[in-house]
Amino acid sequence: MYSGAVIPAREQLRFQFFTNGKKDFWDKHTEADARQHVANDPDRYQFTNTDPMTPLKTITTPGLWLFGSKDIQIPVGLSIEHLNALKAQGKPFEYCLFPLLDHNTSLSASSEPSTIALNWIKSRSKKKAQRTS
Repeated sequence: MYSGAVIPAREQLRFQFFTNGKKDFWDKHTEADARQHVANDPDRYQFTNTDPMTPLKTITTPGLWLFGSKDIQIPVGLSIEHLNALKAQGKPFEYCLFPLLDHNTSLSASSEPSTIALNWIKSRSKKKAQRTS
């Protein structure tokens, strides 16, 4: 999953309002700033607060998340923290973090995210074929 948030919708929206689309956001703010804002900022809109952790706790299908450290759409650090909690519960989830990329990892000049995704899919196909033979 390219840049998929693993946090409740309202937390993601708080983060997006905080970053305000500013490409230089991470040059001026820390992870601690972002976490404080996500945890404490009042909601601007009363959206239904869906939480991807709820369905992810029930899924047994392997998943791969591709994140860019400079993402200003989702709080990557919190998403990775939540993925690690799911992994600790035995969920077959993985992630890759690209330090120089932002939210649109698949649209970057680097082919690395797509290559990693394709190789991951191929490895899953090989494992499935080995189990059925």
